[in-house]
Parts: sequence; C-alpha cells; structure tokens
Amino acid sequence: MSDSAEARAALAEFWALYCSMFARRNLDLPALLATWSKRKIQGFDEYSTKPNFDKLCVHGCHELPLAFLMSIIQPLRSFDGKWKKIAGTARQRKQMIGTMEKAAVVLEKLISSIDEVIVEDDSSGSTDADRLKDVRRNSIGQHFGMPENVSIANPPDPVVTVETLRTYSSVLRLFELSDKDAGIDSADTFSKYLFSAYVYRATGQFHDEEVSALMGAALDITYDATAHRMWRLRNYKLIDRKLSTIADIFTDLGGISAM
Repeated sequence: MSDSAEARAALAEFWALYCSMFARRNLDLPALLATWSKRKIQGFDEYSTKPNFDKLCVHGCHELPLAFLMSIIQPLRSFDGKWKKIAGTARQRKQMIGTMEKAAVVLEKLISSIDEVIVEDDSSGSTDADRLKDVRRNSIGQHFGMPENVSIANPPDPVVTVETLRTYSSVLRLFELSDKDAGIDSADTFSKYLFSAYVYRATGQFHDEEVSALMGAALDITYDATAHRMWRLRNYKLIDRKLSTIADIFTDLGGISAM
C-alpha cells in the first residue's frame, strides 16, 4: 500500500470513529454537516455564487469542503490581523525571539549556579531532582527578596520559566518560517492557496473563474479571475512545495466525508 493510500485509509478510519461518536448520541454527523454546508452556501446567495459553486461540484469538488473553505476565510483574516498586532512586524518578532532566547540562556546559567550551591551546602549530599526543586524554590524566594504580600505563594521553578520562554520563542519562529519558507505572508494568501490546491486536486484544473468568484464572495470584495490567475502563477508552486501535505489531507478528508 502506498503512503498516500495508507494516509487515506487512516483518515477514513478516523472519520468513521468520529461519526460513531456522534451516532452514540443519536446524531447523524454527515447529515448535520450536509445541512450546515447548504445553509452556508445560501448565505452567499446575494453574490450569485451558486452557479460557480455547482460547476465546481460537477467537475469533482464536494459541497462540504467548498463550504468550509468559504467559511474560514473571514475568521482567518480576523485572526491574522490580531496575531500581527500581538507579534508585530518581522523585525519586531526577530527582536523578541532574540530577547527571549537570551533571557532563557541567562536564567539557565543562574539555575546551574544555584544547583551547584545546593549540592555543596546540602548536608545529606542528595541530588534528588525533587529535593533540588524544593530547595531551589525556597532559595529563589529568600535571596531575590520576594515580598511577603505577593499573592504568588509558590513562585514558578526557573526551569519552567526557561521552557516557557523557549516555547514563546518557538511560536514566533514558526511564524517567521511560514513567511520566509512557505511564502505565506497573510491569511488571504493561505486561503487562496488552500482553495486553489483543493480545487486542483479534486478536479485536475484550477478553475480560476469559479475560485475567484467564490473567494470574492467570501471576502466581500471584487476579485476576478485575472487577478487570481496572476497571483497563482507567481505564488502557487512555491507554497505547494511546502504545504502540499496539508492540501492533500484536506482533499482526502473532503472526499471521505462526502461518502
């Protein structure tokens, strides 16, 4: 069995399990999703999207994944705007990553020094990790002047702080990688890619006319086939080299859920 066939089989098993969980509560998940997708498409009727939607379905797309793609565009755009307010510009993110990683290194050196002192002063000679943690916590509270009225009764272990700093740094670094490596510079770019990738995998063609019409309706903007084709020719191959697995999984799951 090929890797793609194995992946599809695993997704089919996952989908069957998920449906069975709903069935135990007397809920027909496929029927619920079919109703949801029809309502979503009806919500875009003012943009006259139905003919384009139906045409893509005739050529091999399924209602549910198309409705899902149209529904996530605005939420992704909203999240993108909020995330950029949090994470800042590429330069600001780079500065934050550097600051957090330097802080983690400095704190690690401090922890190492504290551990050495604990081992030297501990009359029992124990280096048990839990005992070192307890003594270290008390030491941090005493030697760094923890005020009595502070509400934090148990200051966090410095090791936890180091791991937290590195986690935040990793999250910001992932955003950097998506910008540089995959060519994803915005939520709209990701939406355009995933929409195009799904339609291409499901039909064997890009159908720029229909895709641009549906995306324009979802974004509430004028977005024609020429603009989308130009975007696709400049960006699609670069992004697909990095995110093809995501598009493949989405396409397979879309087909399985329609059965």
